[in-house]
Amino acid sequence: MSRIHKDLPYKDFDRPDGITEVAVCSKSGKLPIEGVCDSAGTVYTEYFARGSEPTEQCDHHTSVTLCAESGMIATPYCPETYESVYVDDSIGYCTIHDGTQHVEVTTTVTTTDTNTTNSTDTTNTTNTTNTTYNTTGD
Repeated sequence: MSRIHKDLPYKDFDRPDGITEVAVCSKSGKLPIEGVCDSAGTVYTEYFARGSEPTEQCDHHTSVTLCAESGMIATPYCPETYESVYVDDSIGYCTIHDGTQHVEVTTTVTTTDTNTTNSTDTTNTTNTTNTTYNTTGD
């Protein structure tokens, strides 16, 4: 094509009447959600016959709050969070900060056994038991 146009002057394309230019999300083909689709890098310009432009917002991307520690959807109990664009619907909610408090209780029992055969021997024995209780936080 460049050889055919070699000696011709540059001419801008005149858009026909009835053609509109609309930004759309490349994943859904619908109108992009500002701050969501554009941050995912999926917005481009498309041309439509007037009246056939998309009217619905993108249903492919969602802005969500994620837990900084687990990378999963944050619960109200997650101490550090960040905003992200969410596409995959298989991600679950944070299981680290799920409102359940994990409390470890350590019990120490000391017993003294005295043996008085020929001489006095004293033996101290310490038994330690670790138990984890789950309680629901309010």
